[in-house]
Amino acid sequence: MKSLMVSSLGRLKRTLLASAIVGAGAMSAPAFADPAYALITVPADKTVPADLSDTLSDWQDSGLVSDVTRLDYSEATGEELSSLVILDFDDEDAYNDWSAQVNGKLPAGVTVRQADLSESGGDHTKDRSDSYYKVHILGIPDTPLGLSKFEGFLDGYMKPLMDGQHEAGILVSYRIFIEREPNGEPGRSIWAAQYRSADAYGQTETIKPKIRAHLIETDPTFANYRQIYKGLRVALAFYSADYVSSEAATAHDSH
Repeated sequence: MKSLMVSSLGRLKRTLLASAIVGAGAMSAPAFADPAYALITVPADKTVPADLSDTLSDWQDSGLVSDVTRLDYSEATGEELSSLVILDFDDEDAYNDWSAQVNGKLPAGVTVRQADLSESGGDHTKDRSDSYYKVHILGIPDTPLGLSKFEGFLDGYMKPLMDGQHEAGILVSYRIFIEREPNGEPGRSIWAAQYRSADAYGQTETIKPKIRAHLIETDPTFANYRQIYKGLRVALAFYSADYVSSEAATAHDSH
């Protein structure tokens, strides 16, 4: 019995030692930080800065930002944006470095907000110059559970609907952001949907109803949101936008 107890204790010690070594190795393994994002917006009543393209190229060439997507709309009159620029950063530290360098140097009328990526699908760097873009701007109801319900709507309703369009081959990519206001409160939700072409977007009239019907039959969460989604967001603007490339972005997309 004594030898059995000694043997058991020995195995226990070896097990604990092995666990400690594995744990230490896991702790020392490099962690991959989440990307960070910022949205630069130019409202309808402001002129897009003439040097915006050069500025964006400089940021990307210098490594301040990892990717730039600029979407312009020349007919903005209300809540639409004359320009929407999505900036990608490797991580929060990279965003903070960029923010510190450009603080106070951006042209008047340009608004910058850090943003959280709520939902996404596809590769947004693919075929940007040949794609057809739709920008959707929504407000989040100012209620105690407004943000929570809105995020539930995005995850339970919009994501499967957008993923269905991507699987059907008409949508190249989509990204749904929520701005962070300076006081920490959530701001607008801004979406960039990248369709393969204008003709591909035209096919949504027949494809989306089929996707919805399938999801209503197979996805109880989607079916529930279908009944209530209109009360979970405030529609502000929905419009087509042109992708505006820069030398840096063109070089990035060619790789």
